[in-house]
Amino acid sequence: MTDLKSLFFSLGIEKLDLSSEDQVLINQFISSFTPRFLDICQQRPDRAPLDLLLGLMTQ
Repeated sequence: MTDLKSLFFSLGIEKLDLSSEDQVLINQFISSFTPRFLDICQQRPDRAPLDLLLGLMTQ
């Protein structure tokens, strides 16, 4: 199972030139949505974590 922070890093988020406010927002998003993302991953172990992240982000 992939955690949300690792997944964002695998997408290259650390390479973006983000303001400190944007970094705070991303960290808040990760903190807020990690439990939901892990729950979704447990419910759908047959799906790739990136697919599940896309579904979560488009809800």
